[in-house]
Amino acid sequence: EGLIQTFFFYSLACAVVMLTGNPFMSLVIYAVLNFLAAGVHMLYSSLAELFVYGNQVGSYGYMNGETVKVLTPVYNFLRNICNNNPAVYRILQDDTRVINYKEMLQLVGSTAYYILPAILFVVAALMLYRARKLESAGDMVAFNWGRPVFRVVFVFCTSLLFALAVYELCFGTTISSYAYGRIFRIILVLVGVGTVLFYLLSNMILDRTFFIWRKTSYWRMALFAVLMMLGLVGVRDGQIGTKIPARNNITEVDVRIQFGDEDYFYQKAFLSLKDAKGIDEIYKQNKAILKYGRNLNNNSDDETRDTIEITYHFKGGKRKCIYPVESGEAVVNKLEKYLENRDDMCEMIYGEKYKEHIQRKMYVEERYTDPIEIDEEGNEEEPWGSGVLHCWSWDKSNKKQQEIRDALYEAVCKDIEAGRCDTLHMKSVNCFYVGVVNQDNDTEQVVQITEKCSETLKVLEKLGHVNYYEGQWEMSSGVVGGEGIDK
Repeated sequence: EGLIQTFFFYSLACAVVMLTGNPFMSLVIYAVLNFLAAGVHMLYSSLAELFVYGNQVGSYGYMNGETVKVLTPVYNFLRNICNNNPAVYRILQDDTRVINYKEMLQLVGSTAYYILPAILFVVAALMLYRARKLESAGDMVAFNWGRPVFRVVFVFCTSLLFALAVYELCFGTTISSYAYGRIFRIILVLVGVGTVLFYLLSNMILDRTFFIWRKTSYWRMALFAVLMMLGLVGVRDGQIGTKIPARNNITEVDVRIQFGDEDYFYQKAFLSLKDAKGIDEIYKQNKAILKYGRNLNNNSDDETRDTIEITYHFKGGKRKCIYPVESGEAVVNKLEKYLENRDDMCEMIYGEKYKEHIQRKMYVEERYTDPIEIDEEGNEEEPWGSGVLHCWSWDKSNKKQQEIRDALYEAVCKDIEAGRCDTLHMKSVNCFYVGVVNQDNDTEQVVQITEKCSETLKVLEKLGHVNYYEGQWEMSSGVVGGEGIDK
């Protein structure tokens, strides 16, 4: 593999040297080409996540994506060595060393495709060498056709970087991160201004002079600025990069609803829809979420409490995840109402085989929520929060626990099927959480049990965790469905 790396980077360097007559510029171009794909992806992701609402790129790392990795050879070679580095020798009992040819060849084969572009770089370098004129020595770009290429790449990257830097320095701490519409308009202006500035700067670099005013094509500069701004509009509206996948390619949709703030999220529900009607509804709601936030200019706590994560599954096993973004409660409630009206909620929560008692472990948490208090001026004060007072769990350790789990699981399913469980919208009240851990894997689903879930509360009463008294279910922290801990 070391030979492949040497051949690839040497051939790339030869081609770069032929492109420019300036030794300093050749170093810059060589470094940029090695990290161009990763750099553009980083700029795009960082900028888009500021104003794209409801369908973000959501990459957990700027190097995610096989295309970006392959087009960043330095990183790809390093990743291949670190992840797949076999032992060069096998040492036998008599201290004989045997070369691991098979493992070494597999490692080489995983990057062998770089040989083809390396050969193309060598051929290109030879052709450029023959066509290159002696007068080009010292020029930033040795060929006339290279000037517009340099200008496009330079202006595109630097204008995005300029917009990102200026926004973070001047507006990042003064504008709400949820004011997507306002942020988009600011970014749009900054990209337009940056395009003009760096278009002029690119001409100065190419001509090696500050006096480029008469040589500059201003209509091309204006066209470039307009195209850059239209590109941002395409990203914002979902036509470029962040668009929702085509409906006819989708075979399954997973929906994860979460609750929390910027610092902490907890999962409320995870549902899987495989029927055409359900997929169509989620697809429609995803478009509604995107449309809702395009011109959102302000934010309140109520508008950002719920977040949605949608994962689309395609034919062939591929998938695309639309990561959580803050969605107004009106949008979330539409989705929740649709899901709650379905008659297969147990199947969506626990899976197709939920009737076969899929649980290998169950647990119950007794939770309390502090009430909202009113200060002397009549204003509402934020509650201290919520917490867990007690937790009980039952697993496969003995037959008695098996009976408890079966009874509790059946009761929860009955309450879900009867529509008594608020399976999606976790109410901020005193309640129980019942968690089910699947037999086949470690996935767990949690359902909130409030005062309406009579079947589950009856089982918990038999276990001694709740009492029914004078028309109310009482737990150690207070009344189920109420607020605060009883003193």
